[in-house]
Amino acid sequence: MWVVFPLLWPLIEIALFVTLGGAIGLWGTLALVIGSAALGISILRGQGMGSVNQMRQRMAGQTGALEMIAQQMATPLAAILLILPGFLTDTIGLLLLLPPIQLLLARLALARLQRAGAAAGFDNRGHQHQATPDIIEGDWKDITPENPATDASKNLDQSGRDPNRTRH
Repeated sequence: MWVVFPLLWPLIEIALFVTLGGAIGLWGTLALVIGSAALGISILRGQGMGSVNQMRQRMAGQTGALEMIAQQMATPLAAILLILPGFLTDTIGLLLLLPPIQLLLARLALARLQRAGAAAGFDNRGHQHQATPDIIEGDWKDITPENPATDASKNLDQSGRDPNRTRH
């Protein structure tokens, strides 16, 4: 489903343009597209000052961290969707401006991050769990030479030096 949706998106936008354009006319359609783009631009411009005000509210204890993060992430995305031409993108952009939708998306994203962190061995506070060592069963054979002095002499060249050692 997620693979097909990006392919269907332009078709849905075209169908909405044709349908709504037939209902409200060319000038009404253009006014909605230009108006939504202007709204998106004004939201992006106001985002900087809004961030400062939100930090003040957060420090005063009036909003929670999750709500602030949700708004910080959803508002610019909503503004970009409003700037893009299309009624589907405008609808999604307007929905992203609603605080309950922002909070829902933030909770879903947080739950997904926690699942991914737990799968990687992290707890809720970001501490990594110690992995238990893997136990590999198998047979072994001791290959220690019985007489190290005679076995070491087999590795010497004609000059009596070990060819595997480097000279300094």
